[in-house]
Amino acid sequence: MENKKIDVKGYGYELTIKVTDNSVVFNMKIENGLETSVEVEKNKNGINPHEIGRTIENNYIKNDQINIEPYKLSRIIGLIENGLKQIEIK
Repeated sequence: MENKKIDVKGYGYELTIKVTDNSVVFNMKIENGLETSVEVEKNKNGINPHEIGRTIENNYIKNDQINIEPYKLSRIIGLIENGLKQIEIK
């Protein structure tokens, strides 16, 4: 299978979604340039954008000691949803 990649930008955030045979990698860069990645295995139940958004938020809290405000988390989840709609994951 061919690897797929998509970039989604909005609200000062940059999200890159890379799809491989077995996994999907979400790489998020926020306003201040900090970056984090989340890798999930592809499965038949699909990918939950809210779970990915919360994991991204937890990574920033743990690694960079910054809190993402709820309205910003909603925007990040929206970007994830938009990206997943644009890229076909089987």
